Amino acid sequence: MSKTWRPATQLVHGGTLRSQYGETSEAIYLTQGFVYETSEAAEARFKGETEGFIYARYGSPTNDMFEKRMCMLEGAEDARATASGMAAVTAAILCQLKSGDHIVAARALFGSCRWVVETLAPKYGIDCTLIDGRDLANWEKAITSKTKVFFLESPTNPTLEVIDIAGVAKLANQIGAKVVVDNVFATPLFQKPLGSAPISSFIPPPSILTDRAAASAASCFPTRNGSTRTCTTISAIPARRCRRSMPGRC
Repeated sequence: MSKTWRPATQLVHGGTLRSQYGETSEAIYLTQGFVYETSEAAEARFKGETEGFIYARYGSPTNDMFEKRMCMLEGAEDARATASGMAAVTAAILCQLKSGDHIVAARALFGSCRWVVETLAPKYGIDCTLIDGRDLANWEKAITSKTKVFFLESPTNPTLEVIDIAGVAKLANQIGAKVVVDNVFATPLFQKPLGSAPISSFIPPPSILTDRAAASAASCFPTRNGSTRTCTTISAIPARRCRRSMPGRC
């Protein structure tokens, strides 16, 4: 694979992994389990001591090809697939929060996304403040000592509100918060939130090819040495546990 490929080539060939049979298109792996040379090899794989697949719920060659292709399109370092766009959004937001934390979100959101931050998150003790995201001053005013996540969609569908993603990310950097961007309308073909500001700021959620059911979300996950990676969480394919299927990468 090459980072210099144009988007049309990335869409077709990104992440391609051919088997020994040399198929032209990606093979669809229907298996749930995988074979190991020895019981010791199986144990090491399940413990995360060696790389490889262990169960399709956590990852498979089919998932892996899709995730790598989305990494190329999004400009992300790693990816995680989920079963739906809303699963991606929910994971990108809630998996990094705990009771007592605070979300600042633009009010112009896809209805189900707004439900996650306005209705679901408070059930777990997570507060949310909705603002007119077009004015950066509103983001700054809504910050509290508990703010951990900024969430926005830009451009919004269908009102076409545009938010200064880089400006919001700058505010997030100042307080150590993360930004979740719903990029479903523009898609990574026209807008790459990960390139709008310092990469450590971003988590892009729904962004992708046809609709929100095939959307992507993203997160920054700490690596074992404490540094930050950019991970895109992609919908429409069963989720995997990155730490198990690809030890050391997340």
